[in-house]
Amino acid sequence: MTGEPKAHAAAGWMTNAPVTRVILWGTVALYAAGAVLSRSALALVEQPERVLLAMGANYARATVGDHRYETLVTSTLLHFSILHLVFNLYALRQIGPPIERNVGSGRMAPMMLVAGVAGSALSAAVGWVSGEERVSAGVSGAFCGIIGAALVLGLRAEGAKSRLAWAMGRWLAMLLVVQFIAQLVHVRAAFDNAAHFGGALVGGIFAATWRRGPPYGALARRVALGASALVVAAAFAVTGWRDLHDPFARMRATDRYEMAKRLLAAGDCRPAREAISATARLLPHAPEVLALEQELASSCQAR
Repeated sequence: MTGEPKAHAAAGWMTNAPVTRVILWGTVALYAAGAVLSRSALALVEQPERVLLAMGANYARATVGDHRYETLVTSTLLHFSILHLVFNLYALRQIGPPIERNVGSGRMAPMMLVAGVAGSALSAAVGWVSGEERVSAGVSGAFCGIIGAALVLGLRAEGAKSRLAWAMGRWLAMLLVVQFIAQLVHVRAAFDNAAHFGGALVGGIFAATWRRGPPYGALARRVALGASALVVAAAFAVTGWRDLHDPFARMRATDRYEMAKRLLAAGDCRPAREAISATARLLPHAPEVLALEQELASSCQAR
């Protein structure tokens, strides 16, 4: 596979690129669904955080503390704003189809899925270790997986002089420039270095293991596509189940803490205990949470 990916005519730019097509339309549909759930026209410009959390954004504290590992998948198809969505889909439209046509959909789907999950996992790990209130979302981790895969394929095919590898290097440089500009104009949480690095690394590892030759046969391709679709569907199903059964699923740690304080002050011991426990999972060993636990023990021990 050689050469630099180029834009294609409108009639045929998505030919033989079903994975890219499904991701493009799927992310647009989910963005529209977020606007509908928010019941506000402003959500077409920027999605409310409460809606993103309900749909499965990757909130680092909850992903680790509440074991919300399904959000490592769901968050890859969600976006914060229309600018975030448009940039990611434009980039995916430019690079996805030509790469998918060359490597095959059976390779593309699991590579993008694992790259996206790896990017989300690295982002969550950085958020948990740093202690910051980190919420991440976007298809850019999977997109960087394509870049990493294409870069390695170019190097394998033509070495350091590969036009494809240099093209992917330019895309990575453009991501850094766009991120710098976004920080200057304060675009909210749309660019995540950890997710980009994790996705690109996994994409490169996948490409390094692919054997030369034609893409997978029909059966292997169907299995790869079916398994990838099943993982995504299961992740959204688990997210929906949690929304219905866990009253704290859509709350940040600070929201849980404030609710616990209100319930404790009102003498509602059982719900206060649940709220404090939910807060402690996200803020283990936090002094303010320990203080609430002590207050709960002293004021509700006889109830």
